[in-house]
Amino acid sequence: MGKDRIASWDQFLGRRTQIDPKVKPFLSDVLAQPWAPKKGKAIELGCGTAPILRWICDKGFTGIGIDISKTAITIAKRQAKSTNLRFRRADLCDLNTAGLGKFDLVIDGHCLHCITDPDDRQTFLQNASSLMNKSAAFIIMTMCSPINRKLFASLCKGQKIINHTIYTPSAQARKYHGAITA
Repeated sequence: MGKDRIASWDQFLGRRTQIDPKVKPFLSDVLAQPWAPKKGKAIELGCGTAPILRWICDKGFTGIGIDISKTAITIAKRQAKSTNLRFRRADLCDLNTAGLGKFDLVIDGHCLHCITDPDDRQTFLQNASSLMNKSAAFIIMTMCSPINRKLFASLCKGQKIINHTIYTPSAQARKYHGAITA
């Protein structure tokens, strides 16, 4: 990372100096799956200062980041000066997606967990869906407190937690040949 870049909001605010160390391995794992796009157009919803989007675009994607914060977008633009990334300030629960196009990779940049109103969540997810081309991958990342495994097991039957990742069974799992399974 260049000396004029900050890793994340936390560093900008004087806290942690790097993005969560679990993010890169998680994204690497996702992108290694046979069903994941290897290049194309990416959009990060709730990009903040865009460390995730910059990392994704270093892997061969072009991209756009959207965030509600004017400060975040200003910092993201400054940090991405030498790239072809674009940024837009917008409310993801009141987003006109018509002019944005379709994307191969849609990323929830640790945003969805901040949207607590059920109607706003539905709007966010509908907007994300409208941005996806037919074969797009949608990555949802969240920052949650430690999991109460006993409560989780009783509420989320059939799901597993392995190395801080929740695996959810899918009726269509067999069509993703070579996918990592738990």
